[in-house]
Amino acid sequence: MINAKKGYTFLELMVTVSVLSIGIVGIYKTLLVSLDYQRQLSCRLYASGLLEHEIAVLQNQFQATGELAAEENGKVVDVVLDRRTVAFQFSIGPGTFENNILGLLPVTVLLSWPDNNRTINLKRDIYLVNLNARPAADAPSSDRL
Repeated sequence: MINAKKGYTFLELMVTVSVLSIGIVGIYKTLLVSLDYQRQLSCRLYASGLLEHEIAVLQNQFQATGELAAEENGKVVDVVLDRRTVAFQFSIGPGTFENNILGLLPVTVLLSWPDNNRTINLKRDIYLVNLNARPAADAPSSDRL
């Protein structure tokens, strides 16, 4: 009489379940990390568009008035991205420029937003141009030969 075993032992079943569960947890973790990266990239892409729009607004205001608009500094734009509200905050200040050229204004534009437990910043140093700028009557002429 041959004693033939049919079926699996408890140890074989436990090893199989352990290997499968480790694989499923790895796949789930990869999915969560990729969703987090997707959210970060969508915020960065939207922030880049907001920053370019704000630079265009600043350029138009500087062209029209010859001054940097003070009301733009500290402006907060709330945007719903991926069913979550993100508060983008602008910080606009004068840049550094050694030579004072008429009609040219250096500006630093910083856009920041919260992401998990940190703050992400996107910064651009730009020059605003006012082609309508006229020198003062008492300013020395630069047309010397």
